Amino acid sequence: MSAALSTDAASETYADVQEKLDKLSYAFVRQYGGNYEDVRADANLYYLRASELYNPGQGSFEQWVCHRVWLNLLEVVRVQAKRNARLPRSAVELGTLADRRFDMVEFLDELSDDARTVVRLLFVGNRDVALAEIQRGGLKPKPHQTRNAIREYLRDVGWGAGRILESFQEIRKALG
Repeated sequence: MSAALSTDAASETYADVQEKLDKLSYAFVRQYGGNYEDVRADANLYYLRASELYNPGQGSFEQWVCHRVWLNLLEVVRVQAKRNARLPRSAVELGTLADRRFDMVEFLDELSDDARTVVRLLFVGNRDVALAEIQRGGLKPKPHQTRNAIREYLRDVGWGAGRILESFQEIRKALG
């Protein structure tokens, strides 16, 4: 068998390995879980990749392909486990979410005039602040870039650093 399989040889080879891929997929689902159909579809994809890379010096085609398919399936499980470790899932009760309603009018009433001005700049915006955001972070600025653009605008209109800091701290405390 050569590294570049002809169409007839590839279909014959797949017919020879198909039963092994079925057993391999079933064993994988038993050991690692998942949906058999999904795992079997992935095994077919990995079979195609492995058959293109096969070198006769690496052992029998069937054994080599099955080994490569198994390793690729394991890699999918590893990546999913790593992603799940980074993004922990937690159950949230719907009652808890319903109790946490946010009343913007009440929130604004509790703030000083300076803090309300900062909130208005954040939500309603200002042409100068928007231009500074775009200059700092492109069309989708990050939160710290927006915060810095608001600070820069407030300094430009005459606010001191202490006044700006107090306003942001008041907002943070009201949200906390």
